[in-house]
Formats: sequence, C-alpha cells, structure tokens
Amino acid sequence: MAAAIAGGWQGPASDAAGRFITALAASRSRDAAEQQAAVLAAKLEGATANLAQQTEAHAEARKLVAQEAHRAAERMAQAQAERDEARKLAAEAREQTARLAGQFSANQEQTAALLARLAPTAEDKPATRKKGTPTE
Repeated sequence: MAAAIAGGWQGPASDAAGRFITALAASRSRDAAEQQAAVLAAKLEGATANLAQQTEAHAEARKLVAQEAHRAAERMAQAQAERDEARKLAAEAREQTARLAGQFSANQEQTAALLARLAPTAEDKPATRKKGTPTE
C-alpha cells in the first residue's frame, strides 16, 4: 500500500491512506513506547523495592555494629578498671615488701648483735680437759 502511495496515487483516497499509515505508524510507535514505559516502570519498581530492602538491611547492620561497639566500650572500661586495681595492688605489695625487707634487715642486725653478746669469749670459757687426764 505504501508503495502504491509512493508510486503515484493521487487524490482524496491517497491522502486518507497516507493519514491512515501515518496514524498506524504513530499508534505502533505509541504502543512500543507504552510497552517500553511499562517495562521501565516494572524495573524501577523492582529497583525501588531492592533499595528499600538494602536500606533496611543497612540500618539493621548499623544497629548491630552500634551494639557491638557499646559492648566493646563496656569491656574496655572493665579492663581498664581491672588494670587500675591491679596497679594499685601491685604498688601496695611493693610498699609492703620494702617495709618487710627493712624489718628483716633490722632483725638480722639485732640477731647478730645478740649472738655477739651471748657468744662466750676466750676468757669466759672454762678450761676443758682432755679425756684421760685426771682432774685436780
């Protein structure tokens, strides 16, 4: 038909046929555009749903990370408190050790002095006799 129109038909029938062909082409083009728009709308809807799902998953992941960070901060605070307590106990133990070492040293000196006083001198020793010698 298009060839007939192009071939030289003239008159009102050819004008009507041209308009019909133009309208048909426009209708097909419109139908194709509507189909393409429907496909794109479906893809957009899928992408929007996927985005919503990912956003929800991301929010949940952020929530879990925040909870874990809070627990880690609590563990860190507990560890620091335990460290501080251990340092305090270690300092007290060092002080007590130094005090006891001083007392021990003083006791050793006193013991040595007492032993020196109690040890008999050569003058204080009685004369000892050898076995087999008569006593006077």
